[in-house]
Formats: sequence, structure tokens, C-alpha cells
Amino acid sequence: MSQPQFPSAVFFGLCFDTKNKESRPFGKEQLADNLHNPDCFVWIDVQSPDIGEVNDVLGSFGIDLKLVSHFGTPEVL
Repeated sequence: MSQPQFPSAVFFGLCFDTKNKESRPFGKEQLADNLHNPDCFVWIDVQSPDIGEVNDVLGSFGIDLKLVSHFGTPEVL
């Protein structure tokens, strides 16, 4: 039996412009610009089989979560 194939990382960003009451999508490469725009409320959706993709986005906010690196290790709860 073969292992299931997971898609690569998917990033979706949406800026809700509070000044002109519009919304617009943006890619990961425009995240920093949108985060620094005071008129932009940012919505981000990251989907990935690798938790490192989420860590990269969290790093944009200055958040460093070391514990999430253990998501690939089995746990007994």
C-alpha cells in the first residue's frame, strides 16, 4: 500500500482595507507589506504537511514557537 501524497504548502492572504472598505487577496511575498499597512486587517490561511511553513509565517510576526518542531514525532497521550 502506498503512502498518501500531500500537496505542497498553500498560502492564502486577504487584506481587509478598513479605509476604503475593500478586500484583496495577496501572496506570501506581499505579507510584510500588508502587515505594515495600518489600513489593512490581515487574514492568513496556511495549509501544509510541514509545520515549518507555519513557523515561517509566524516568524513574520516575531513569534518563535520551538515546540511546534515536534509535530512529526509520535506522541502518547
